[in-house]
Amino acid sequence: MASPTPLFKAGVVQESRSEPGLRAVTLITGDRFLVDRDGDLVSVTPGEGREEVGFRVEASRDHLYAIPTDAERMIAQGTLDRGLFDLKALLDAGYDDARRGELPLILGGTTSTSLSATRLGSRPVPEGTVVTKKLPAVRGVAVEVGKETAGELWKALTLPNASRAAAGIRKIWLDGTVRATLDRSVPQIGAPSAWAAGYTGQGVRTAVLDTGIDSSHPDLAGRVVGERNFSGAADAVDHFGHGTHVASIITGSGAASDGKFKGVAPGVTLLNGKVLGDQGSGSESGILAGMQWAVDQGAKVVNMSLGGPDGPGTDPLEDAVDTLSARYGTLFVVAAGNEGDDGDSTVGSPGSADAALTVGAVDDSDALASFSSTGPRVDDNAVKPDITGPGVHIVAARAAGTALCQNSCVQPGDGPVDDHYTSASGTSMATPHVAGAAALLASAHPDWSGGQLKRALMASARPTADRGAFQQGAGRVDVAAAMNERVTSDPASLSFGLAAYPHTDDAPAGKTLTYRNSGDEDVVLDLAASTTDRAGRAVNDGTFTVSPERVTVPAGGTATATVTSDTRVGSTLGQLSGTVTATTASATAAAAAVVARTPLGIVRETERYDLTLRHIGADGNAPAPATGDTLYDVVTGEIHSISMKSDGTAVVRVPPGTYHLTSTVYTRRTDGSYARAALYQPEIVVDRDTSLTLDARVAKPISVTLPDPQATASSGVLAVRRTMANGQGRLTSSWLGSLDRLSFAQIGGPSTTGAKKGSTTGTATGSLQAMIGGVWTRPEAYEGANPPEYRLAYSLPEKPYAGLTRHLTRRDLARIDSTLGASVTKKRADISAVPYAADGMSSAGVAIRTTTALPRVQTDYVNTEAAVSWGFIVTQNGQTLQNEANYYTPERRYRPGRTYRATYGVGVFGPGLGLAEGRDSFGGTGWGLFRTGDTLRMSIPLHTDGAGHPGTTGLRFGGSARTTLVADGTSLLNIAAPPSTGDITVPAGDARYTLSTDLNQQATITDVSSRITSTWTFRSATVPTGTQRVPLLNVRYAPRLATDSTTPAGKPVLVPVTVEGARAGVRTLTVDVSYDAGRSWQRAPVHAGRALLLRPPTDSASVSLRAKAVDGRGNTAEQTIIRAFKVTPLDN
Repeated sequence: MASPTPLFKAGVVQESRSEPGLRAVTLITGDRFLVDRDGDLVSVTPGEGREEVGFRVEASRDHLYAIPTDAERMIAQGTLDRGLFDLKALLDAGYDDARRGELPLILGGTTSTSLSATRLGSRPVPEGTVVTKKLPAVRGVAVEVGKETAGELWKALTLPNASRAAAGIRKIWLDGTVRATLDRSVPQIGAPSAWAAGYTGQGVRTAVLDTGIDSSHPDLAGRVVGERNFSGAADAVDHFGHGTHVASIITGSGAASDGKFKGVAPGVTLLNGKVLGDQGSGSESGILAGMQWAVDQGAKVVNMSLGGPDGPGTDPLEDAVDTLSARYGTLFVVAAGNEGDDGDSTVGSPGSADAALTVGAVDDSDALASFSSTGPRVDDNAVKPDITGPGVHIVAARAAGTALCQNSCVQPGDGPVDDHYTSASGTSMATPHVAGAAALLASAHPDWSGGQLKRALMASARPTADRGAFQQGAGRVDVAAAMNERVTSDPASLSFGLAAYPHTDDAPAGKTLTYRNSGDEDVVLDLAASTTDRAGRAVNDGTFTVSPERVTVPAGGTATATVTSDTRVGSTLGQLSGTVTATTASATAAAAAVVARTPLGIVRETERYDLTLRHIGADGNAPAPATGDTLYDVVTGEIHSISMKSDGTAVVRVPPGTYHLTSTVYTRRTDGSYARAALYQPEIVVDRDTSLTLDARVAKPISVTLPDPQATASSGVLAVRRTMANGQGRLTSSWLGSLDRLSFAQIGGPSTTGAKKGSTTGTATGSLQAMIGGVWTRPEAYEGANPPEYRLAYSLPEKPYAGLTRHLTRRDLARIDSTLGASVTKKRADISAVPYAADGMSSAGVAIRTTTALPRVQTDYVNTEAAVSWGFIVTQNGQTLQNEANYYTPERRYRPGRTYRATYGVGVFGPGLGLAEGRDSFGGTGWGLFRTGDTLRMSIPLHTDGAGHPGTTGLRFGGSARTTLVADGTSLLNIAAPPSTGDITVPAGDARYTLSTDLNQQATITDVSSRITSTWTFRSATVPTGTQRVPLLNVRYAPRLATDSTTPAGKPVLVPVTVEGARAGVRTLTVDVSYDAGRSWQRAPVHAGRALLLRPPTDSASVSLRAKAVDGRGNTAEQTIIRAFKVTPLDN
């Protein structure tokens, strides 16, 4: 079994606290990570045969990347989806090991026949991998690979050392999850004018790829002519409410409202492609299959009110939109997204596809909605979105039994209107307005392609004066104008990308604009170009020009003009929008009419400089391709991506500022292995073009001498954590399977201002912390033996340094003997030691190893320097290594030469309040119930062991939980989950509260404390400042039991009893005992208020305990633990 390798904790990625504990995530490579309740990495278990593979870790508020060194090159090549290594995204998608046993992928082939149900390019589909769908749109397939066999698929998809993809493989994507994103709005876009002309969308098939459609709704009766379910839900009916709302905006009859809420194109027939499940999300492969089905069914228009974040490169949904649009002439109308409040470049995928008609949202006054995602497009700064439509407070059909948006509205005030209608806001609502407009136009021009429909709708759109093209595209859709549109421009918008700073040497760039006349008369056009900033203000006159200024477009023909962008003129930087306006030529301006508008866009780069990095391997040559860098702004925390060329150089464009760089330089040895040099430069000041050399030869190795000369380095990590001036944390690490191949150096030092003692340097740009740690043990530890392990962690100095040398004796170390128990057989365990730096920042889970079986006595030695203290996490695993139960200790210092003992995983298990002093193993004191103002935060571990280690079990493996909270008789909370709920708003002022929990444990995880019920009553009032712990009482038992939580029958057992949290003193404490699993009870005296003396009958199988405690202020606790511990029969 591979030894798990340690990780430093980032402390900045926030995770849901619905179920405390560790979660396991297995990557496509077969490497398995543990992530704690705060979203921090704890450990990795490398896949089989991957013990020498290293990992580069990047942690931020939004992402947690763990990129194996053998994946770096394919990511840089654009072959491998970087999202496959974002642990936070995988957790958010529900792809952790507990919730999903398979990893879903999308594979793109080099040809349409490269991939099949039995072969992946040149190789057979490996065992454990199943091809689930054919995806012609991306020349690919969807596959699911079992987590235990993921490594085999990785080998099948890549060449040795993962230098590139195997033959026939074009791209490897994560099959990610995608989520769903009329009385005034329909007239607003001019639809009644089209109806009056006789065009209702009759004969135009429009596909709605969404959460399904409730075809029984009166407004949609007879509209659905075909349906297919791609979501994995039970049927194609809409049980979420989104798809029905969207469909009725397109074509609802308004029958349930006497025509008031009539859709845009009431003559359209619908294709219902359910690609999003009953919770509003779905897989990318399901959406791809739905897109193919829609075009195969003859859809002229496809509405996609869905999407996800766009990233660098082309993802499978973007690829499919462009491919299917070109192949079938279909128009894909796609929501831009609802992330506008997050800033620029937030247009999502697949709206980011070239061929998509991407829709933003405006209100009923044509003002851009604040939530509407805006451009420029990621990667190339192209103009997106393309157009806008009404998307604020849109009333449309309500699917039966749904309450779309009732609890999570984009805009306040939305929600159900009556039984048949609901109000909702979003680009999801704007998109079907435009799709309906396209259907109307298609009914008038049945021979037009999707591209022609897009050009006509954009040419005729009505822009808003206070916005630029990157916010609104061409403007709000205008059906009435589009129906009369005869002249369009091709392309429908022009994007000039990025003009690099400085602009004195910029060269003008020209692009051709072709005008097409579908009418039967020649048209003479006067052309004029304008330039505005993002707010629509006229700036930089002359940035955009058009030549010639007059063209004649013959009937049925074309004419061309050249649009030139010259960014040498003007002073305004950033986004510059423009419009080429084509008007009919006339002797007087008053008689001229606008025929077509073409939006323009360019980004005039703000001050930026080249940072050139030159990497040199340990042999003096260019390093191996696995070399990776992480660069971030130490003030803002912004990460800048870096791609190294084959000659070892890399150039990254950055604004002026101060940057932190961490680099891992790989050098290939003659035996095929790699030497790794970890280099970091804490502060690089960039105020001009700057160069930096990263020379692996300056790094020095790690040399540690231990009391056991046979112990060798089995795993280790070097990590650097920077806390920016804005308080945001950022972590990078070079993380290897063996420290004997690692060398490292800090190649520059920060200019300090008030440096702290230890490894943390306070600077004008935040603080810096660096640690190195690892585990040393004998090789036979991984062959079933149980030698001691040496877990060492060192804070690194505040100045430039290289390498680490330590000579240790037993007098320098503390010994910790840990007894690891389990109440059921065939369990395994991990034990992790988490070191803390002098200032209390948790830095690493430096010493995890997987034991062969439980029970076990684990002996560890830890170093005892003043700059380091330790906390421990013990994880119980099943045979498949899923974390079934977790136990945590507070952080503490250990003294040299001393021996310490601890017991984990032995009863009695029950609730705990984590009242031990010091931070817990996550670096916080978050166990218990706390109040801040009128907000309660609870995190009560219900599986705390007999030694008092806060503990949790994985209910996702079975069992159940219920938590309720009542204040003065009013219910505030009733959830099927443990009491770990995040924030709960409670009434202001003082009240009496009742908190109840009921936990039923899964017998395959633990067969003791099988059911734990607790009820606490307490008074709590508004906390005016700060945070206070709420005075909960809690009864704890600590008998001396065997490692399987048993005691012999017929023999006395002393059960120490404590009442946690009794700051006002214990007024009364009563305890009852049951020897028949709670069927009958008898009072058990509490001797001196501290202990029970029990003698389990010889015919009993277990001991159950029931207690009630009351403190001096009247707060109470009632607790029942069924099968608190087991009774074993006496030996004959």
